[in-house]
Amino acid sequence: MLDGQLRIAPVVVALFALLISGAAEAGGFHKGDAPAWAEDLPIPAEIPAQRKQSPDGIYFLLSDDQIAWQGADKLSYSRTVTKVIERAGLERVAAISSDFAPDFEDLTLVRLNVIRDGKIIAWRDKLKEDIFRRETRLESGIIDGTLTVFLQLPDLKVGDAVDVIWLHRSAPVIKGAGQAVYEYLDYRVPVAETRVVVHWPNGVPLHVAALPNRIEHVATPETGGQRLEWRLLNAMPNKLEDNTPVENDPDAALRISAEADWTRFSSLLAEYYQADYPLPPEWLARLDALKSQPAEKAAIAALRMVQDDIRYVSLSVGAGGIYARPPSEVITSGFGDCKDKALLYRVMLHHLGIDAAVALTDVDRGYALENELPQPSVFDHAIVQVKLKGKTYWADATGSYEGGDFTTGAQPDYGFALPLRVKGQAFLEPLPVTPERNSTFITETFRFTFIGVFLDVQAEYRHDAANWKRQEFAVKPAQEIGDGYLDYYRGHYPGLRMTQTITMHDDRDRNIFTTHEVYFMSRAALAEPDLLTDFSFACINSWSSGTMDL
Repeated sequence: MLDGQLRIAPVVVALFALLISGAAEAGGFHKGDAPAWAEDLPIPAEIPAQRKQSPDGIYFLLSDDQIAWQGADKLSYSRTVTKVIERAGLERVAAISSDFAPDFEDLTLVRLNVIRDGKIIAWRDKLKEDIFRRETRLESGIIDGTLTVFLQLPDLKVGDAVDVIWLHRSAPVIKGAGQAVYEYLDYRVPVAETRVVVHWPNGVPLHVAALPNRIEHVATPETGGQRLEWRLLNAMPNKLEDNTPVENDPDAALRISAEADWTRFSSLLAEYYQADYPLPPEWLARLDALKSQPAEKAAIAALRMVQDDIRYVSLSVGAGGIYARPPSEVITSGFGDCKDKALLYRVMLHHLGIDAAVALTDVDRGYALENELPQPSVFDHAIVQVKLKGKTYWADATGSYEGGDFTTGAQPDYGFALPLRVKGQAFLEPLPVTPERNSTFITETFRFTFIGVFLDVQAEYRHDAANWKRQEFAVKPAQEIGDGYLDYYRGHYPGLRMTQTITMHDDRDRNIFTTHEVYFMSRAALAEPDLLTDFSFACINSWSSGTMDL
């Protein structure tokens, strides 16, 4: 699939990494033929202008995805034809691989051909595959149990084209949530032809998100449903300006859903996430001790318990990719992922008499969620919606080193989220934009004396900036941080030295973090010509003061 070779699809990440349903038996890897409904497209001719702009010695001639359903199971037929145009592309094209979730997914290798000088060399049944578990997100604390099938093509040469077809058979992500499709038509490299075909069954509502006019579309009736085709020819990568908002991403992605809104999806998950769960006695005792405090302070204290006492580890194997572990298990083990922590925090708030709901969002593409059609794969993160005294707040239980309350603390900046409430939430809710997310105030005071110049730097960090600085001092020695600051100032004032180790003060309740640095530059160093003629009184975006004593 091109997603695996060209780009990482932002919709397939930690929260819903695996598939769940009782309908499918444990899956595995096979070699077999294509299904009868799959069409075999002719390989398009090379386009010289595309070939010249293809990177890494590789030119993608064809990306063809065909999708159908057999009962509740989704069948995804994915074909890629790649040509090696330079020596640099040999290693990458020769390594053939695909991932699958063994508990709920089958993977079949349908074709593995090398095309050389117009002749086909069939390798599918000649090569022995390796199957291994590589846990590509282990460093991020995510264990998803995905297996990788790997084959290495022998004797591949520049000028060869590799034609690969994989067939994935998977159960529904959430049983009863309805069919959905998310496939890219644009990629970050030139592709001669991109096509997606969807065989949509009769009797299932069809909702399709808008696509650019450059995408050709044909719909034709067929037995039991309709055949929907989208095609893009001679595609060149879209040029993105720096800091382009995710909601303005120009890449074409086919998004289809059987659902018009989020009601069914949110209600199905809410049955699990709004249920009540027991907590260990020692944890309940800690919560009971908070009940004498005002509700907002108790809610923040409970949040700090989850953030500080439960470390982040994600066991997203099988059903763990969808449903959180029971809160008592999370507490006993001392670890959990975003959904584990979010559910635990919601249950704790319920015990405190505070209304709350687990909410789904996306860390990187949250601001684009309002453009998405209902399907679980658009989410990768779970937070909590808290309602207190007529106001709505949002909390991220996976945060670390956070300070402040719901007003002075950092609110999650994810754009939109879907609260999971029992009656079903039809629409996403916008998260408020915090005006001062990274408030930093730095005062530099210069004092010129007969022996040299003293520089005093006072820094105050609030909101997100306080959290980041708090974490920095927690994981780095103060000496290392101070050395970094000294290197920065020496870039402006050669000969400067730090006269004492950097100091800090953390007012976590108010979420204010302050640091203090003291430097000295001798009179001899100040006499350097550049400093005498061009002395800068501000190194950072700050207010500086100076007193002359020479």
